[in-house]
Amino acid sequence: MNEQSAPARSVGIDMVKAAAIFGVLLLHTSTYGYGGQILSLQWTAAVLWGCAVRPSVPLFFMCSGALLLPAEKSLPLRRLWGRNILKIVVAMLFWAMFYKVFHLLASGALSGAALWQAVKEVLVFNQEFHFYFLHIILLVYAFLPVTRAFVQQADARLLRYALALWFVLGILFPTLLPFWPFRLLNAIAGMWPIRQSFAAIGYGLLGYVLARRTPSYRIGALSALAGYLLIFVPTALLSWRKGSIETHFFEGMGVGACLLGAGLFTLLYRLGETLPAGRAAAAVTRLSKASFCIYLVHVVFLNVFEHFGLTAANYPAVLAVPVLAAANLLLSFLVWLILSRIPVVNRWLI
Repeated sequence: MNEQSAPARSVGIDMVKAAAIFGVLLLHTSTYGYGGQILSLQWTAAVLWGCAVRPSVPLFFMCSGALLLPAEKSLPLRRLWGRNILKIVVAMLFWAMFYKVFHLLASGALSGAALWQAVKEVLVFNQEFHFYFLHIILLVYAFLPVTRAFVQQADARLLRYALALWFVLGILFPTLLPFWPFRLLNAIAGMWPIRQSFAAIGYGLLGYVLARRTPSYRIGALSALAGYLLIFVPTALLSWRKGSIETHFFEGMGVGACLLGAGLFTLLYRLGETLPAGRAAAAVTRLSKASFCIYLVHVVFLNVFEHFGLTAANYPAVLAVPVLAAANLLLSFLVWLILSRIPVVNRWLI
């Protein structure tokens, strides 16, 4: 979300990032509706919304790859570690501590001992639930010199091979592993799948390839549709069989999320690249710039909404999810507007 190395902005990438950040808010808002009766209208509406935006975080990884992997983008180690990575670390530590204090104040448990415990938890990455993205992106960024060297030397055939290998070991295998006969694999073969945090690197490579040679709208739409069905259908069937929601196919590194993400990236990128200069393009770019801050602060408003009973559990999810997500987007964007005018804060914390 926080790209600083591209000399010129791509409206296509901005479109993907703008949609992705709203997708994150839709996703987190929809989770409040998952506790209802399986396959009820309320439950189904919440899950339909949630499935549609499952690849929101992977879309950010794809944008990072599209922006930072090309050879024409200068990214020396000094800048990578002294600016890109350092900013993420500083923002992560600040906002992680902010959330600790926020929850302590909300529960009336603020004390010196509680603050000291909070500091220790922050330093060992026991942070707010959505900060997992920051933990993964740090790893993705640390590998950028290696992945950049690879894509700059690899021909199209080798890039396709790398993507195929990543898809099989980082996406397909982890999706199938809990099911027969894959769950019978012995210890070593069972460790073949790429761990989620490292599999995110593959999403960066996928974003690079899709931005370089973007498929047609038709292929993008078919990929998105196939991915969506591969998330929703098994989720609904397994949840009905289990009697409670089954979240395995919600994973961002799953087959459905990958296909849906690739399709959405294609559609959004093409749409953005054909968007004429004007107010619409400017609004997309501005929302893209605000996406990092929105991601960091939006959980505050989720908690505030929950405190006042404003969740998808208490209202028809088909409307509550988009309306509450839009309200959260507006409030979080206003926070960005304020913080972006404060020196130091606008450079290191958002």
